[in-house]
Amino acid sequence: MKIYTYSKQKIIKDDLKEVNKTLYFRNLSRGPLINKFENALSKFTKSKYSIAVNSGTSALILAVQALSLNRSSYIAVPNITFVGTANSVLLSGHKVLLVDVDEKTGLVNVDLLKKAFKNKKFSCFINVHLNGNVENINEIYKFCKKKKIKIIDDACHALGTKYLLNRKMYNICDNSFCDISTLSFHPSKLITTGEGGALLTNNVGFYKKALTLMNHGYKKNLIRKSGFSHSYYKIFYPGYNFRLSDINCALGYSQIKRVKKKIYHRRKIAAFYDTYFRKSKIFDTVPIKKNVKSAYHLYPLLIRKLEKLNKIQLMYNLKKKKIFTQIHYLPLNKHPLYKSKDKNFSGSIKYFERSFSIPLHENISLIDAKKIANIIENESSKI
Repeated sequence: MKIYTYSKQKIIKDDLKEVNKTLYFRNLSRGPLINKFENALSKFTKSKYSIAVNSGTSALILAVQALSLNRSSYIAVPNITFVGTANSVLLSGHKVLLVDVDEKTGLVNVDLLKKAFKNKKFSCFINVHLNGNVENINEIYKFCKKKKIKIIDDACHALGTKYLLNRKMYNICDNSFCDISTLSFHPSKLITTGEGGALLTNNVGFYKKALTLMNHGYKKNLIRKSGFSHSYYKIFYPGYNFRLSDINCALGYSQIKRVKKKIYHRRKIAAFYDTYFRKSKIFDTVPIKKNVKSAYHLYPLLIRKLEKLNKIQLMYNLKKKKIFTQIHYLPLNKHPLYKSKDKNFSGSIKYFERSFSIPLHENISLIDAKKIANIIENESSKI
C-alpha cells in the first residue's frame, strides 16, 4: 500500500549525475559548485547577493548578526514558526519578542505588529512566510521603515512565491521589502541540498559581513617575507563554520534547474485541494490573497468546529490509512524555552488547534490527491 507523507523530496537521475561529478573535483569544499548554485539562486530570486550555508537556521543567525543591531535588543518573531527562527535570535545575543498571528493564516499582519511595538520596542522583525503564503508585506515594510526597524524575511517556506503590487510582480527573496531573506533546503522544501540554506540580500555591507561570519570570521591576507608571499588569512572577529559543501550545492544546482516545474506541480495539486475542500462542511482552507501566487511549501487544512472533531484522533486514524499529516507548529510560547504567561496569543492558539498539513509534494499525483482528500473527508465524518 502506498504511503503518503506530508512532504517528501524527489531525486532524479540528473541529480545523481550532478552530485557524482563533484566527487571527482579537486575541491569538495569551496569549489566551483558553490558559485554556480549561488548565482542560480540570485538569478531565480532576483537578489543581488546569495550565500549558500549549511542550514536555514545558520542563514538566520548570519542575517541577525549581519545587521549589527544594538546588543541585547528585542527582535520580533511570529508565535507560529519553526523554533529555529527564534533560536537564531537568542544565539545571536538578542531577546525574543513573540508576536501573535492571524488565526486563519498563521501570519503576522501590520496591526498585530503595531500592537506588539506599543508593548515593547524592537529593533528587527523576522517575517515568516508560513506555508509559502504572504501578508501585506508592503504595509509591514512601511511601518518598519518609519520606526527604523530592520526586516529579515524568513522565506524558508516561500521560495518561488510571488506577489503583485501596483501592477508589478515581485519575488519573495528579491529583498524589495526587507533587508535580508533566508531560505532552507531541507528535504521537505521545494528544492533540497540534503541539509542547507541560503542568505540573500541586495546590501553589499550585509553580504560582506555575513560572508565573513559564515567562514570563521576569515579575511584574506598575505604573509610576506624577503620578497616572497604566501596566501593566508586574518581573523578580526569570531565567526562560524556554516559552509555548504560542493556535494550539497551540486544537488541544489541540479534541482533549481527544474524549480519552475516543481512549483507548477504543487500549484496544480493545491488547486485541486482548494476545489475539493471548498465544498467541505468540516474543513476550511487557508485564505490566500488574490495578488499572491504561493509556491505551496505546505497545504494546511483548518478544522471548522473543534468541538465536533478531535484533530489528534483524526491524524491517528489517517496514519492507519497510510496518510501521514503534520502540525506546523506548536506556538513558541508553549515551549519551555519561550514559555510566556502572556495571554494575548489567541490567534496563534486558534490557528494551532485548528490546522494540520496534508500531503503535498512532487510525488503526489492528482489521482493520489483525490484519494487523500476522500479519505480525509470520510475519516473526519466518522469521528
